[in-house]
Amino acid sequence: SAKTFKGSGVLPKRGQALLESGGTLMEKIAEERELAWLWLCMFGELPSVWEKILKITGGPEPLLKASKEEIWSLPEVTKKRKEKLSTGQARWNPSGIRHDLAKKRIHFISREHPDYPEKLKEIPDAPLGLFYKGTLPDSFRKTAAVVGARRCSAYGRAKAAELGRMLAESGISLVSGLAWGVDGAAQEAAVGAGGKTYAVLGCGVD
Repeated sequence: SAKTFKGSGVLPKRGQALLESGGTLMEKIAEERELAWLWLCMFGELPSVWEKILKITGGPEPLLKASKEEIWSLPEVTKKRKEKLSTGQARWNPSGIRHDLAKKRIHFISREHPDYPEKLKEIPDAPLGLFYKGTLPDSFRKTAAVVGARRCSAYGRAKAAELGRMLAESGISLVSGLAWGVDGAAQEAAVGAGGKTYAVLGCGVD
């Protein structure tokens, strides 16, 4: 159970130190938990891989703070993944990671963060966290996707642009993969019409 992990009881003991470093205790706890989610997301695994483990540990931070013995005692976890977790702990450099993200103007929020898109939480295997640039979609604003072939015809590109422009003028945000062809044409037209567009990339934002 989560009680076997030292990390699950670590925050109250650090309370005074957290307060002395500035900010409220709750703010510092939230910040440390976000950093633990960030650490977990750096592994590049599907969310479903971590669900059972997180139920045992009680969250990402106890897992990050777990001893080597605790990690190796995790049930139903492969040897390879246990080795990966141990190596990830040893190499974890939160200040370095945050500096690198800030330098590239990349933001991170976990699935627990209040700004995490509500609609995204509804999909199966929703991402544990999001790396993004700019702003996130407004959960209360209508969105639509215009997607299609990369090697599209001139007619297809023109129609995609027309749809993107019409949606933007109607106050509907556009979401797509921002690929060449149909996706890009619709996004470009929406931006030209003063609309809001969001790209879900199949790679890192950097």
